[in-house]
Amino acid sequence: LATARRLARDGFRVVGMDRSGDRLVPAMADLAAEGLDATALVADVCDGESVVAALDTQLVNATRDPLTGLLNRRGLELWVNRSLRSQPASLDFILIDLDNFKRINDTHGHRTGDNVLVAAANRLTARLANGGLLARTGGEEFAVLITTSEPGELAEAMRAAVYEPTDPVRVTASVGVATLTREEIRGDAVPALIEGLRRADIALYEAKRAGRNCVRWYSDTMDEDHDPPFPPDTGRTRRRR
Repeated sequence: LATARRLARDGFRVVGMDRSGDRLVPAMADLAAEGLDATALVADVCDGESVVAALDTQLVNATRDPLTGLLNRRGLELWVNRSLRSQPASLDFILIDLDNFKRINDTHGHRTGDNVLVAAANRLTARLANGGLLARTGGEEFAVLITTSEPGELAEAMRAAVYEPTDPVRVTASVGVATLTREEIRGDAVPALIEGLRRADIALYEAKRAGRNCVRWYSDTMDEDHDPPFPPDTGRTRRRR
């Protein structure tokens, strides 16, 4: 029940049914009585231990990137939702994009490309300060969210971590950094995530324009020089190389 309650509060709709398919497991009925609502997670179970095992397995599948083991976009949303409960003074976004990654796939094949992604994920994880989060947000792009550290120093460390001169296939990274203040966050997780990634994406584009393998910070003046990189309600980023 504790696991199910935690998932429900994180935004999942938890439905437990026995093998006959027509009765709610009592523990799941308790969640409904508590008024917990959500999106979608169904567990086909017949006893309490199966409830926990099924929920834990489906949570991992729903929130993790299968290649790198990092959180995916859904996992990122849940982390932001939890982090905002403590009302942090700010939420910092570091967007990391591997440079010329399409060329690696085209030249060396997708298996090599996957190996490069996994190596980058491991190196970024090793550099991440306590209290932050690293996610793979799509393709060759990673996002770091922090509420307790200095983002500039960490962003530079992340950029440097990707490149290893002894790698058989070497890759660099461009990095964009943006910050949302408490007043800009307003306690709403999904809009905050979309806006923070939008700003970091613009800064990242500036890093690409500056020659790649560098860090750029978002500023309000950048909005005047850029068309919107994606519709503000989608959270999708532009394609880069």
